[in-house]
Amino acid sequence: MDDQQNSPDGLMSGDQHKDSGFTPKGKGRIVAGLVDNLPKDIISSPGDSRAGLISFAINLAYLPHEDIYTFIISQVSEIFCAEAAMISVFNEELSELKVVSASIQDPDNTSGQRPEAGNILNRRIPLSKDQANRIYSAPYHLLNDISQVSPDTMPPAFMLLSDLSPDSGWFLEIGFVSRQKPAGTLLIIGSKNQGTPNPDDIGFLCGIISNAVARKLAEETLDGSDARLKSDTLPKGLVQLSKEQEEIVEAISNFISTWESWLDKSGKIIWTNPASFKFTGYTPAEIIALPDFIGALVAGNDREKVTAALKEVLDGKDNPELEFQCVRKDQTRFTILISCKHIFNKEGKALGIRTSGHDITSYRKTEQDFLHTENLYRQMIDNAPIGMHFYQLTDEDRLIFTSANLAADTILGIDHTQLIGLTIEEAFPAILSTKVIKHYRDAARDNITWVNDQITYSDNKISGAFEVKVFQTLPGSLVAIFTNITKRKQAEGALRESQQLFETLTRVSPVGIFRTNSAGATTFVNPKWTALTGLSFEDAMDYKYLAAIHPDDREERVKEWNAAVKKGKSVVSEYRFLRSDGSIIWVQGHAVPEIADGIIKGYIGTITDISELKRVENELFQTKEKAVASDRLKTTFMGNISHEIRTPLNGIIGFAEMISSGDNSPEENKECIEFLNLSINRLTRIIDNIMDLSMMMSGNTRVNSEPFRLDLLINEVAKTYEFEAARKNIGFSIDGSDQLSGKTVISDQTLIRRIFNELVNNAVKFTTKGSIRIMYRLKNNMLSFHVQDSGIGISEQILPFIFEPFVQENVYSARESNSNGLGLSIVNEAVKLLKGTIVADSDTDTGTSIKVNLPVIESHIET
Repeated sequence: MDDQQNSPDGLMSGDQHKDSGFTPKGKGRIVAGLVDNLPKDIISSPGDSRAGLISFAINLAYLPHEDIYTFIISQVSEIFCAEAAMISVFNEELSELKVVSASIQDPDNTSGQRPEAGNILNRRIPLSKDQANRIYSAPYHLLNDISQVSPDTMPPAFMLLSDLSPDSGWFLEIGFVSRQKPAGTLLIIGSKNQGTPNPDDIGFLCGIISNAVARKLAEETLDGSDARLKSDTLPKGLVQLSKEQEEIVEAISNFISTWESWLDKSGKIIWTNPASFKFTGYTPAEIIALPDFIGALVAGNDREKVTAALKEVLDGKDNPELEFQCVRKDQTRFTILISCKHIFNKEGKALGIRTSGHDITSYRKTEQDFLHTENLYRQMIDNAPIGMHFYQLTDEDRLIFTSANLAADTILGIDHTQLIGLTIEEAFPAILSTKVIKHYRDAARDNITWVNDQITYSDNKISGAFEVKVFQTLPGSLVAIFTNITKRKQAEGALRESQQLFETLTRVSPVGIFRTNSAGATTFVNPKWTALTGLSFEDAMDYKYLAAIHPDDREERVKEWNAAVKKGKSVVSEYRFLRSDGSIIWVQGHAVPEIADGIIKGYIGTITDISELKRVENELFQTKEKAVASDRLKTTFMGNISHEIRTPLNGIIGFAEMISSGDNSPEENKECIEFLNLSINRLTRIIDNIMDLSMMMSGNTRVNSEPFRLDLLINEVAKTYEFEAARKNIGFSIDGSDQLSGKTVISDQTLIRRIFNELVNNAVKFTTKGSIRIMYRLKNNMLSFHVQDSGIGISEQILPFIFEPFVQENVYSARESNSNGLGLSIVNEAVKLLKGTIVADSDTDTGTSIKVNLPVIESHIET
């Protein structure tokens, strides 16, 4: 027996039980009567689980719902010779089980229930999510060995029983699920000496307990209802059960889906199955208690019909079926089909009338929908804008024209009633020499659909081009659907000519042409467009071309294009395409809406190569910028020159006047001459630096390439400043010169010496304590030069401008160090001439670090 079969509301359970003769309170007479009338071989065979389960099912069917749990516990222990059993109910809000009934047997099964079982009643068992889900997972879980019980199989519930039942051999867990929610569990523990239950018996028990618990849950939720089956309402035939009647009771207890009822000879309902509740919303007890079930359950306009039919049945006539409207408890209605049959025992004695009902509401609705659909189908044919011809194939393989719709008359301009009954050849003689008739026959006979996008037809009444589709409606019947496409074909011809002209123009056009749909996605580009952008036709489609627009222009271009499409406006823009070969092309794009019947169908546009124009424009702009910058530089330069020259010149003039005054002693004149020489030297250096910088910035300095040894140049510069660093008591180190030993490179030796000299000179000038570190490296034709000092440093505000002429952080410090602010400007210009890079990093607390990278050519020429 399927453990889920006939389980209402999705309730599932599973295990085996035996009848122990338990008599529920208030029902002793009924249950005892049923058990007493069972066949003697069933009652006298306690070891036969199936017989015990049949007895258990019969007794359970007539118990009040408040006695079900106690009765189940008392029976399952004996039916399966179990040591312990426990039922717990599920609290969904707290996610826990509460023990409502339990039974613990002595090992020798002689003393009945142990007192310890009472200790676990009302115990609450919290469930994890996995444990709660386990209740859903299967109708039952039978473990042959207690050791198989793992933490996810509800150990709290198992431990409650196993502590009181030490001689355990197997463990059976049944989960009850009602309306897709956990309802509770049944746990049974068997002895090691007792074999595990038969799975078929467990499945049989599933159906029994499923129905019992479902009834209990349903009856408990009914306010004030009493679902008990009164003893005086039982069919008298049920008290004396035959084997066949046992099977009937078992089937009824399994809740068959039809609404089954038992009427006595007076027409009163004395029994009805639980399915009645699903049909009507009334419990079986409520239906039995109705004084006038026709008045309560039958719609007013059908009561007279049902009353007359019931009278005929009571008079002895079987009514095969009766259809009427039934009224539920909530006053909603459904259509039911009832059949009635008289029931007799073996002696021919009438036991009552059995009724069986089916809800046919959906069937009747479907039937009405079908009629409505059929009517709608007829209206659609009559009012369809396409022509329809209907044919029937005779046994002689002749296609007979049977009918046509109204649109067919309009499209062909003839009265089709004149053609009814004619063969297809007689009705339309112009197709006699074609294969059309064969296709029509294949469709009617073999259900082969035929579609032709153009049939040209002409006779003395009909002329034109037609699109036809032919298919079978029923075996031997067909419909031919057709439309007149003469005008469409003429328009298509004109459109093809227009498209050919458009394609010819776009193919020879000197500008790129593109076309889009209404959403702005590209649908066409001409060859010139692909030549300009370097994209293929496929890569231009939709929005894929955007990937080729220069990254600096793409975002603005997309924003501009989307705004134009959204508003239906024309757009003119200039942007760049970055082609696959790395080259860049400037284009000017024009796009205008393509409007038809007042609706924007898309855009048509062009792109024109303006790269040369942009180049000239850029050159003009750069020329203008250079002129402005040159003018600004001259003004600034002259001001700085004037200031820088005036300082040593004032010294020269002043000391010259002091010497020529004749008021000085020889020693004083000697000192003045020394200061005069210093001023003259400083002025000379300023003028030399200004001239060098002017030559470099004006582009008149020529870069000479010659081989020379790097180590000699570096050592020469280093020796120049080592003594000065030692005099100032600061560290001076060189890293990497050994790696350059004997290395010869080709570059401008003079410019490189000037760069090294100016950087090391600055480091020594502006460092008063700490150290100076010089690092060199030559790798892959790249000379790296890094000067790091712990001097006064450069502030964050001045650092971005240190390569500008005459820029100085501290004028006083610069004067003190005999600096004029041109050294780094000369270094920067020299690095540019050598196509290198220079980076400065400085802080007023840690000093300055300047890195120079210069491309050179490593040479093996000895110098």
